[in-house]
Amino acid sequence: MPKHHLRQTPDLNALAIRLEPIFGHDLADHPPVEMKQLRAMGGCNLTHRLRELDGLPTMVVTAAHDIIAGIAPGRIIAESIPGATYHALPDAGHGATIQCADQVNAWLRSSWATVQLP
Repeated sequence: MPKHHLRQTPDLNALAIRLEPIFGHDLADHPPVEMKQLRAMGGCNLTHRLRELDGLPTMVVTAAHDIIAGIAPGRIIAESIPGATYHALPDAGHGATIQCADQVNAWLRSSWATVQLP
């Protein structure tokens, strides 16, 4: 799939149509489970347990235009996990791993190249 960024995509409707088969629904439609997921996210904070991931290779990716997760929580997560790497996508939204797959995959390849297995 080609690399897409919000600033490079003059027609966001065309991008939504292209992504619809991947997400399994029209991105303007909100499945009933979505509100349950958002309530669960808002009601659960396990940040204090993130230190337990010490020693596990961890990469956190955020997207500047992600209106669901945002950038700040990703930074907090990355800062709370010892040794985690953090990357921000300035021109992506909530579907960043699909929208910017080439960049995310490059970061993953780079990260995996440095992982020391036991």
